[in-house]
Amino acid sequence: MVQLRKNLELKHVAKYFKNIIYADNAVVVVNKPSGLICQSNNNPGLVNSIRYYMKFSFSREVEDLKTGLEDLPYQLHRLDKLTTGALLLATNARHAKMLAKQFHDHEIRKSYLAIVRGGRQSFEGVKSGTVDARLSQEDGRVRVDDADGSLALTGWELLGSSETVPLSLLRLTLLTGHKHQLRIHLAEGLRCPVLGDTLYSRSPPTPEILALVPSNISIERPRLSKGGGTEGSQSKELQTRTALEERIFLHSAHISMTSLFYRLSNAYLLPQRYQQRGSRHKKVTLGIAAPVPPDFLAVCIAAGLKHAIPPSFLSGAMEIDGSSIPLSEEIEGFGGKWFGEIETSQKE
Repeated sequence: MVQLRKNLELKHVAKYFKNIIYADNAVVVVNKPSGLICQSNNNPGLVNSIRYYMKFSFSREVEDLKTGLEDLPYQLHRLDKLTTGALLLATNARHAKMLAKQFHDHEIRKSYLAIVRGGRQSFEGVKSGTVDARLSQEDGRVRVDDADGSLALTGWELLGSSETVPLSLLRLTLLTGHKHQLRIHLAEGLRCPVLGDTLYSRSPPTPEILALVPSNISIERPRLSKGGGTEGSQSKELQTRTALEERIFLHSAHISMTSLFYRLSNAYLLPQRYQQRGSRHKKVTLGIAAPVPPDFLAVCIAAGLKHAIPPSFLSGAMEIDGSSIPLSEEIEGFGGKWFGEIETSQKE
């Protein structure tokens, strides 16, 4: 019975295996889909199921990659349920400790893409800046609190604005880590809430914006019937909405961390351009870009914003010290390999 339950669990999460986009001896990067709940290591949840799946299936299915999974992969940070993109896991306790220190020391860098409700006029000719509104939390909701709030810093860059609807594409740099920081900073600091954020937006999307969103997705706040919204008295709007997929158009597009290339014998096991003499190991910055999901891309195409998406966020990318590595290559220094889809042009 236990084995049957385990097999059913692995089958349930097997579809998420395709969301693993990168792995090496120390880390695994998952391109998290919307709706996946990031629980902590000690709580039950779908992320834990994925971790079990990776433990028992990942190393067997990819025999040429020696991930050294000594234990369940360790979750190092969280993404909101409806946020997509790069989610970092460590392959064992030793690497988890090293990466946790990098998070604590702000050495791990994360950048996001956001489709926001606001056109070019919302930015008054300013192309970039920093939001520094201090934040506090009460009853699960975050608010701007300049008097007693914690320091929160978000860097932003305008990548493009639609010519037809009041939507823009921003690249965001998370300089501190506060719950819902990006969402509240965009809604309250820039007055341009993330498309689909019904918690912090002050008004519903306009019909012209709604028309661009795929029909299976809901980005509106539910509207209850005059009877108070109890079961059996829900409005048709709410009944329709609950049948659709909720979505917020915020994507964790890039994550970078410090990694080590180890020397065996007299040579480093990495491409010649990264070799270094005179030390046992070399510290480098590893960067992974997670491709935007199809619905995110669909809205950008409909709004005329596809050209504003950096190419690496369309196809995915591996980088060493900022230099791109072909996705078809293996980073031999620590067994790094891309597991996401690879465009035909990159395979050749």
